[in-house]
Amino acid sequence: VMTFLVASACAYWYYQSSENSVLRGINNVKYHLGSICFGSVVITFITILRMLAQTQHTKNGAARLVAALALCLLRCVEDIVKTLNNNAIIAMSVTGEGYLDSARTAME
Repeated sequence: VMTFLVASACAYWYYQSSENSVLRGINNVKYHLGSICFGSVVITFITILRMLAQTQHTKNGAARLVAALALCLLRCVEDIVKTLNNNAIIAMSVTGEGYLDSARTAME
């Protein structure tokens, strides 16, 4: 929500809106709250998977190797999704699009 508010205020200021940019950003949160929550749920799901992979302890060498590789992969995916989510929220606050369209815009 904080990223959305700051990006909205900056976008309204940049485009020289005559109204108070912070108050307009707060007003726009009600239209995009579901999209912001969706982005948070995606990150939470990946974080839970990473935490589950991190808690697996075994004495088998091959299983430990696979668990370490899975943990490394999940950390990379988590970082990529966090960055994409942040950029999608910024694009969403500027353009007014939904989350998936904003994520597509952020990847371009």
